[in-house]
Amino acid sequence: MEKFISATTAAITAIKSFAKYIIIPAGAIMFAPDDWLDRFRLLQVKNLYGVWVAMAFWISLSIVIVDFVATFRKHITQKIQKRKNLNICINNLKNLDNTEKRILKLIFDNDSISLDYTNASVNKLEVMHMVMRPPISDVGTEFSYSLQPWLRKHLNNHPEYFGDKK
Repeated sequence: MEKFISATTAAITAIKSFAKYIIIPAGAIMFAPDDWLDRFRLLQVKNLYGVWVAMAFWISLSIVIVDFVATFRKHITQKIQKRKNLNICINNLKNLDNTEKRILKLIFDNDSISLDYTNASVNKLEVMHMVMRPPISDVGTEFSYSLQPWLRKHLNNHPEYFGDKK
């Protein structure tokens, strides 16, 4: 059964990739004037195989349109999900305590700072995708943390976030 599913998926993928190459020649044979087709010696192809060319054209066009719609839908869904995640992260900024805000302010002012990864506030900021650290490089508990790009951009656009608190 798995081989059948795999073979079917491979066939669908091959047809989907090949369909875009059939549309233009099949459309040209179907819709071009007969004198133009006669000039390129394609009139006989249209007369003999016109029904098959038309079927190939419409099926290929359908496949390309469905593939385009699916790709467009996936792209839009990803953008919507990315926006939702960003809104969640921005809303999480409102729930930070003073210690966490102080850590963010220090990193924002200095681009990066070394912090103890066992600190609960640092861990919370990392889990909330606000700060990032490089992969483990040295043995120890201190790592150089920096702001996530989305947070740096947000804080640059909203300098009032920190206010006068340090």
